[in-house]
Amino acid sequence: MHERTDNRTTLAVSLALGLDRRHAPHRVRRLLIIALPALLCASLLLFVGHDAAGPFLRSGSISYALIAENITGTGLYSIYGENLTAARPPLYPLFLAAAIALGGSDWAIAALVGQGLIAAACLALTALIAHRLFANPWLTALSVVLVAANVSMLSIFFVLSETGLFVLLTLLYVLLVLIPIQPTARAALLGVVTALALLTRPSGVVFLPVSALVLAYLVDFSLPRLLRTLAVYFVAFGVCIAPWQIYLHQSFGRLSLTGTSTSGMNLFKGNHPLMGEIYKLTDVDKANPLIIDLVGKAGLSWRQEEWRANDHLLRLVQENIAEDPMRFVRRTVEKAIAFLSPSNVPIGRHSEVYLKDGGLVVREAEVVVGGARTLYFLFVIPLGLLGVTGALLVPGRRLWGLCVGALVAGTVLLYALTFPEKRFRIPLEPLLVIAAVDFVHRSFALRLAQGSWGLRARQPNGSGKSTQADG
Repeated sequence: MHERTDNRTTLAVSLALGLDRRHAPHRVRRLLIIALPALLCASLLLFVGHDAAGPFLRSGSISYALIAENITGTGLYSIYGENLTAARPPLYPLFLAAAIALGGSDWAIAALVGQGLIAAACLALTALIAHRLFANPWLTALSVVLVAANVSMLSIFFVLSETGLFVLLTLLYVLLVLIPIQPTARAALLGVVTALALLTRPSGVVFLPVSALVLAYLVDFSLPRLLRTLAVYFVAFGVCIAPWQIYLHQSFGRLSLTGTSTSGMNLFKGNHPLMGEIYKLTDVDKANPLIIDLVGKAGLSWRQEEWRANDHLLRLVQENIAEDPMRFVRRTVEKAIAFLSPSNVPIGRHSEVYLKDGGLVVREAEVVVGGARTLYFLFVIPLGLLGVTGALLVPGRRLWGLCVGALVAGTVLLYALTFPEKRFRIPLEPLLVIAAVDFVHRSFALRLAQGSWGLRARQPNGSGKSTQADG
């Protein structure tokens, strides 16, 4: 009797510690499913990061580094060290300023390490989102590997750019929508992440309508509950966004939801006839010297009067849109299609921009089309969009589809109104990969269920609220 009890106790302890040999193959398989993708991701990050270490200070936008150096050197939020600026949101410059404070003369290494950690966190968030959606280690691992295979996305984490930080906040936002947490806490956390996104990139404004839609869905569109939830959301959002708005008001006498003095310039670059069609062939920022010269002819200094210069460009493009609204509509549709194109936008590189016959023209552009990246997005974009659309029809996926679909629609609209570039789509790409995997898996669910790999997805319970994806 005592021997039987001892055997039961030993078995219970073995099971609790995962030492039971009967489950060893299963444990080894699950360990490999986690370890192999993690090793692959770490190797890719080290390879891309090492390759970017040399040209880091010459990559991306040097204005971020100039602001960070002025923050640590003079205490001024300034690009040139003379006049205060609002041309860049503050979160990424503050990140670089922290790297300067920690690394001193070797601050670029500290920044690269920090941005590498951000990249690793993004892959981890991708895994968590996929796990919430699939509850299946194989599909989770496949999603993470496909995201890591997007080397052009990984490389953006190792340049002077806010994009990597914005990817992190986008993925964190989606995860907070999906996980089962107390509604008030969710609303507050989403408000904080929305504010941080706006303090990273002006396109964070898209999170505001998406949040209203998601929170309304989560409370079954009950108006009293929605108002209470939105009150919590906007209080958290307002507390986080207030310091930057106070800075804008005290320094420039302005309040701006997008938080920067470049909204007019961005609309100008994407729509004024002077810009021609250069967004298709080269980085529109190459037109900055010519735009600054145009502002100077109006008697304005871009360095000293950036808000007035921005207002001037906004008036010019608004006048042009009013004169030819159909051109504006046509170009908006064209830019939306370009934004979702599998090809790079812009498709050219190593080019020059010059003024000819009242418009900017691109000279000697090296057009890059095709290649592995295009093939990758020929899979990811259409299947991802189908996956997001299909999720809206499945109760257990509806919250996921609603959140990601709204993010995609809002982002496409925003950059169709201004100008599309591949780096602006990068925050959506991990989500589209997960949606593409979901679509393919659901399309072949019966066939996969007959295999030996356990690729069966968790079935929704039909309520649309209490399943794995909806939390």
